[in-house]
Amino acid sequence: MKFVILIDYTDEALKGFSDLGDRVEQGRQLIAGMGGTLESFHLTTGAHDAIAIVDMPDAASMATLALQYAASGRLRTETLLAWDEAEAASIAASLSG
Repeated sequence: MKFVILIDYTDEALKGFSDLGDRVEQGRQLIAGMGGTLESFHLTTGAHDAIAIVDMPDAASMATLALQYAASGRLRTETLLAWDEAEAASIAASLSG
C-alpha cells in the first residue's frame, strides 16, 4: 500500500536539522525493518516542511510507523493513502456513467 506522509518538524527536530541525511537514512532502515520501502523524500515549501512517499505492507504497519514518529517528539505527520495512476484508472473505470 502506498502512502504519502505530510511532515511538519517540531522545534526539537530543527535543532539538529544538519543531521537530516542521517535521519532520512534511519527512517529508510526503520521502514525496511517493517517490510516497507521509502520511495522518496522531499523538502517542501508551503503548509508542510517535507513529504515522504512510502510503500508499506498494510495500514497497520503504517499506523505503527506514524505512532513511532509521533512518539519521538520530532515530527507531526498526516498520512494519506495513495493510489497510483493504474489503480486510479481502474477505480475510475468502475464508475457507472
